[in-house]
Amino acid sequence: MRAYQKKYFVDLETIKSLGTYQNDGITMHWANNQIYAYNWHCPHEPECDKLKYGTFSSQNLTVECPGHHFKFSVVSGNNVIEALTKRFGSLETYDYMIEEGKVYIKIHTSD
Repeated sequence: MRAYQKKYFVDLETIKSLGTYQNDGITMHWANNQIYAYNWHCPHEPECDKLKYGTFSSQNLTVECPGHHFKFSVVSGNNVIEALTKRFGSLETYDYMIEEGKVYIKIHTSD
């Protein structure tokens, strides 16, 4: 099991009412009674933060980069075009936990 650091992100009621919450390089969506969280930097160009402004589809569970039009699964992080995942890598997604009405992101550590 990979080690992780727990980081407070947002109150559960806030993400439920807003639908989307962004902070510290991470976007979180509430859709289909689930939370989906990912790093808003494109995997092929780490300094590109255009996914912050990406289009989220709650039906397909994808986010599309407005700059390069890459589309990623917010579940797996993979590009919807498999060859692009192999070439450029996957979107960094985050697991989460809810404790006493607060949502925490699990940041994996190297330990």
